[in-house]
Amino acid sequence: MLKKATSLVHIIPNIAYVLVSAILFIIAFVIIVWSVWQIILDIFYTSQQPDWKLYKVMDEVAFIVFAIAVADVAKYLLVEEVLHGKEKRPYAERKRALTNLILIISTAFSLEGLILTIQVAKTQLEKLIYPMMLLVVSAILLISLGIYHKLGSSDQ
Repeated sequence: MLKKATSLVHIIPNIAYVLVSAILFIIAFVIIVWSVWQIILDIFYTSQQPDWKLYKVMDEVAFIVFAIAVADVAKYLLVEEVLHGKEKRPYAERKRALTNLILIISTAFSLEGLILTIQVAKTQLEKLIYPMMLLVVSAILLISLGIYHKLGSSDQ
């Protein structure tokens, strides 16, 4: 009876992780397809001025970067929690998986901050602080990752 309960305790979270990962993958796929479709429409079927087309395309690129980050989080959940959930893995392997996840998130923050900085600088200079804060958060995330690696290197 105890073995069944223990098995159930491991199965239910795995099912939840698989469902959440599947939903995140579907959301990422829909965002990418929608964004590519919008880029095609913006380039070929709108009569806006060229500089506004560029801003629309940059918006869609930001959505694609966001979708890739969402897909990577879904992959991380699936691989780390479901496939490798119960097994004891070496510290270096877990550290590498976490590093990849943080790098993807930081890259998404950086690209979004860069795109927003360019857009806001051209139209609303007084609101430039918000995209700059996003770039600062990305830098802090990368610095924190470096500190984690520096402190973790003494543990091995």
